[in-house]
Amino acid sequence: MKKKLFFLVFFILIVLLFSFLYITKPPILNCPHFKGNVNGVLKKVPPLKIVYLYGNGYERGFQHGKLLKKDIKYVVSVLKRVVGPFAYYVAILEAKKLDENIPKEYRCEMEGVAEGAGVSYYDILLINTFDDLKHLVGCSSLIVVKSNFSKEFIFARNLDYPHSELARKNIIFVYKNMEKHSYISVAFPGYIGVLTGFNDAGICISIHTSATRENQWGIPTGFLLRECMENSNSLNDLFKIVSTSKRCQGNNLMVGSFKENLAAVIEYTAKHMGIRYFPKDRGFIECTNHFQIEKMKQYNKSRWKNSLKRASFMENSLRKGNITFDSVRSIFTYYDGNKIEWTSVANKGTVQSVIFLPDRDLMLVGKGISPPVNKDGFLRFKMSEFIQIK
Repeated sequence: MKKKLFFLVFFILIVLLFSFLYITKPPILNCPHFKGNVNGVLKKVPPLKIVYLYGNGYERGFQHGKLLKKDIKYVVSVLKRVVGPFAYYVAILEAKKLDENIPKEYRCEMEGVAEGAGVSYYDILLINTFDDLKHLVGCSSLIVVKSNFSKEFIFARNLDYPHSELARKNIIFVYKNMEKHSYISVAFPGYIGVLTGFNDAGICISIHTSATRENQWGIPTGFLLRECMENSNSLNDLFKIVSTSKRCQGNNLMVGSFKENLAAVIEYTAKHMGIRYFPKDRGFIECTNHFQIEKMKQYNKSRWKNSLKRASFMENSLRKGNITFDSVRSIFTYYDGNKIEWTSVANKGTVQSVIFLPDRDLMLVGKGISPPVNKDGFLRFKMSEFIQIK
């Protein structure tokens, strides 16, 4: 009996060992490796860091990983604690299904990040796909176009995640591309996709996960937004990229074009999509997590009551007259004190807050290190220090 039990335990251990080796074995990508040929630049403006990245996919990734090594390891430790040791490897199995749909250039970049930071490829993959796997519903955005109601173009965005540790890890990434558009991405260590972005053609974008009944294994949302940033000269270019992609989950994309003075929200599931344009009688459009287009409403799940409150607050606040930077800032810094539900635009989940004012060549980033990060005000930067809008 003891002998049989021994062999059973031994067999189980062997199965677990080979399963672990299978799960953690990185993909063979055959990426071009040019370590050290191109050097990224790190600047510190406490509590923020600014990272300039150059070169091909792997080179950008290796610079990213090397410059933010400690920060990336911190984010990985947070993920492992949040998910749990066993569930972490289950999440890797799920992430592998998304990995198959990521363009090779971005996969090579993740490989570079992993090697530069001294972590595994799948640690970086999880950082970049966690939202797609867990459907983290939050966030609010607003675009004001130049009109009778406003003298300037304004893009404001609060990113809400249930992981307060990220509040102290906001990074301004500046991607300097030779053949594609250069762009600004405000994200977190190890994240190579786009959560909040603005490119040198004046295109801006932000992500708002929407819980839907239609999901599939497709390109993770952050990578889809990055394709938009790198390849869009106009909103029509962006619409085409999103509509022809193999999307993985429901989302509301706030999109705008400074040069065209246009703004819209793309509401989509894995299989359906609609575009909501700003009403010309008010000069702005707001975006949270629920679908507002009539044909899209049927695909929403019920997790959007707080989303409706945030959208209504933005709309009602701006219907009162002229729209200014001060009025937008007051909306995005308003916190109702609710520690349980995210009912206000700034809330206990707001780990990132950004306002772009391209007419003034100005970009503001919340400077707090705990949510809501804009409660202590903003740091100001010249956009032209990062990109030149052509």
